[in-house]
Amino acid sequence: MTVHVLRSALSATIIILSLSGATAAQDPAKQQEAGAKPRPARPAQKPSFEPTPKIEPDRVEIPPEQILAGKMDDLSLQIEKLTTELRRLRKETEHNGTAMELMLYEERLSKVESKLDDLTAYKSQLEAREQDVQRRMRNIQQELILRSGNILRRDEAEAAIRADLQRSLDDTRTQKETNHQRISDVQSQAEYLRKRVEILRKKLEQLETKTETTNQ
Repeated sequence: MTVHVLRSALSATIIILSLSGATAAQDPAKQQEAGAKPRPARPAQKPSFEPTPKIEPDRVEIPPEQILAGKMDDLSLQIEKLTTELRRLRKETEHNGTAMELMLYEERLSKVESKLDDLTAYKSQLEAREQDVQRRMRNIQQELILRSGNILRRDEAEAAIRADLQRSLDDTRTQKETNHQRISDVQSQAEYLRKRVEILRKKLEQLETKTETTNQ
């Protein structure tokens, strides 16, 4: 009986050991399966862009003579522009001055010609008065009749009338001479002004023609 018990115990021990070996063999497999599970993906990191260092070009040394020549060229260009502008201003000033001078001379000429017309009209009046006095002197008898109310003595009346008419005639002739001299002076002024106006008009036309030619 003792032997039987020992055998039973030995058999039970072998079975337990077999089961333990099988369990131990399965555990690494399970662990391997568990380790085979996919791990969560990590977010992709953006590539870092480092600033590219700027490459400065090599500085070229410009000779002082070349710098001076460039400045001289710029100065020459500015002087040329200034000269052109001065010429334009001079022509414009000359044109405006000539136009103004022409306007003033035309105004003076207009006044002188108007004065000449008045003197010419006055000359006609004096001539008419002179002819009237001369006609009355040739008709003293008619003058005596017209003044008969104040006549005391015929010979004295005739002498008085003749003297009165003579004084009127002399005064008229004196005015005629004075007016004639004034007409002569004014005519000289008018002639000078006409020539001056004509010269200025031609000059102004030439300036305008030059301006049009330059603009074209």
